[in-house]
Amino acid sequence: MRYPTIYRPNETNFNSLGIGVLSDALSCEVTEVLNGEYEMRMTYPCDGANYDALVLRGLIRSKTAPNKSAQVFRIYDITTPLN
Repeated sequence: MRYPTIYRPNETNFNSLGIGVLSDALSCEVTEVLNGEYEMRMTYPCDGANYDALVLRGLIRSKTAPNKSAQVFRIYDITTPLN
């Protein structure tokens, strides 16, 4: 999986491409925090193909590292730039 994939908030089957691939993402950084949990921070343009699909509680599936399997992340915060 090269790019993160967006899924609906109630999705349970992650064997598909869900709503779509977030290939327009400007950056996507996954870090490991306390207790082995992962957190993802992504920058996605307002004019990106799947911008409207990025909603609170939505799910994003992404790799945590090149040699590791993909993890599912819940969107819990969406911010917009000041400019």
